[in-house]
Amino acid sequence: MEVTRSVLVNARSGSQGSNSSSVYPLGNADLKQLRAMVGGNELGLTPAFTAGTTSYRVETSAAQVEIQAIQADINAAVTLLEETYTGARTVSLAEGDNIFKITIKAKNGMIKIYGLIIHRN
Repeated sequence: MEVTRSVLVNARSGSQGSNSSSVYPLGNADLKQLRAMVGGNELGLTPAFTAGTTSYRVETSAAQVEIQAIQADINAAVTLLEETYTGARTVSLAEGDNIFKITIKAKNGMIKIYGLIIHRN
């Protein structure tokens, strides 16, 4: 699975003759938490979740899985299956690999994409 990251940086120098400069904050497009749940039980992600890792895999025999993707910055938007949501979303699974793209967009436009492959046995 290919994962793409985009970074938007806004910087502005101070006034001429001044030794100061201003850099606007980037915002935060990280996830704080990513879980795949079945019947209230958490499935083990491979590798274990960290905000800096963007590709994950999990296996299950369940027909549906709840994906919980919690953004680190409350002002960031989380999108799954082309819909913005908060908290958790239940998805149906076909047999084999089911590929999900979770997009986090910070308020300033910075985007980070996490990939989750859920393999249904």
